[in-house]
Amino acid sequence: MIKEKVRYAICDPEDHSKILWITDTAPKEGEIWRGFVKPLPCEKFQGERGGCATCDGKCLEFEEKATYINVTPHPIVFRSENSEEFTVPPSGRMCSARPVEKEVRKENGISFVATSFEGDERGWEEIREIRAENPDAIIIGSIISAQAYPGEIVAMTPALGFERVSPAEKRMNPLKFTIFKKKEKK
Repeated sequence: MIKEKVRYAICDPEDHSKILWITDTAPKEGEIWRGFVKPLPCEKFQGERGGCATCDGKCLEFEEKATYINVTPHPIVFRSENSEEFTVPPSGRMCSARPVEKEVRKENGISFVATSFEGDERGWEEIREIRAENPDAIIIGSIISAQAYPGEIVAMTPALGFERVSPAEKRMNPLKFTIFKKKEKK
């Protein structure tokens, strides 16, 4: 479901064209951050340096297309189809996973294993808390977390043109995610 709400992008006080974070209020530690994909002009735009003299640094408004919650320990930089970029910082929540190996075969003393990933109870509790606060949120994690918490956590996909770049240059697609199906109980 796409929610249509207006939020604000907080700019760099030295360079009002650079967005530092996006929110509807002053950010607080551990806050759940929202992601945005369509820039809108600020009606309060004024000031000598191009800042917003009347809106306390909130100099760009964005139309909210989804609520993104980042459960990785790293900021995620997204790039929309119109080349606008925004960052979703870590939410402070973590959903850890552990590898589980199953030996498939053994040849000449060499083991070949299939590895799967399982979530833990703390991770599932984090997901329940997130869903209670933000039922329609897109919970973004690593590809490992997406496998460990199938159907709940999704993994990022690269933005067009950023498929084969270094991690520091990587930009992710805010409109496409990898999801794993929930395992059916037998």
